Amino acid sequence: MPEELRIKYMNGKQKPEINSLTINFNKMKSKQLQIIVILLLFTSLANAQIVSTDSVKLKVDNGEFIKAKKEIANLLKNKYTVFTNKDNNDKNHFTGWNNPVKITVYDDRIEFANKDENAHFNFSELADFDIFLVKPDNKQDGPRFGRFLIYSQIPGNGQKLADNLNLIKKYFIEVNYLTPLRLFEPIAAQYRATKIKPTISEEQRKFIVQANLFNQLKNYLKAIELYQKVIALDPTSYPSAYSNLALISAIINNYNGAIYYMKKYLLLEPEATDARSCQDKIYEWEALSGK
Repeated sequence: MPEELRIKYMNGKQKPEINSLTINFNKMKSKQLQIIVILLLFTSLANAQIVSTDSVKLKVDNGEFIKAKKEIANLLKNKYTVFTNKDNNDKNHFTGWNNPVKITVYDDRIEFANKDENAHFNFSELADFDIFLVKPDNKQDGPRFGRFLIYSQIPGNGQKLADNLNLIKKYFIEVNYLTPLRLFEPIAAQYRATKIKPTISEEQRKFIVQANLFNQLKNYLKAIELYQKVIALDPTSYPSAYSNLALISAIINNYNGAIYYMKKYLLLEPEATDARSCQDKIYEWEALSGK
């Protein structure tokens, strides 16, 4: 039985050195310094890999995405009852909106508004949530996605709406996760081939410490935001950021995101001591995400 995976905290003794090679310039002669600089430049050029995005194409049909959005816009012209979840501690507690509710479909989102409140849902967020068809009775049905639940009074429309939302979800799983993962493969290969690994900067260390704090406070969205800042500064200097992002994404039921981040971690560290447990987690999350 694999050991239980846990969030990895940076060793407090680890020094955030900017360079892994320290040269005593004061004791070096000018000519020796020139030779070393030339050798370092040559080594960097020899190890460098140019990553082209031209060869990485989306494996989904953009036409299907556009068609699904148009179908959703047509379906939402009919009358719907809108509910939202505002209780982070109870994911099944939904509150109904007072009618009438105006629903507007834009290129990138769906907006809901009435005289009391307004809210929106970005299409790209569909990659992170399951879409359920809910049937409270024989007269109405509708999809539940993220913190929204909307019922149609016209039989069959709820199913059609759910089907089209799932088409958009498929599109954004490709855009948000699968294509970036393919782009990351040569970056990870270069990291594995490099003998001297990059070290974390002081700014990254700050974000790591803060992310660990918010994770302990169970403010998972803030922890995710901070870990993403770590990898935005350098995508390979702290591989554990990816495994931590994976575990936190799973806590908030974003299993596609969890799979994505854990695969990135394993691309960087395929021989890590926890590699077996990490791969097993991917299998679990695939089952939970319906893959």
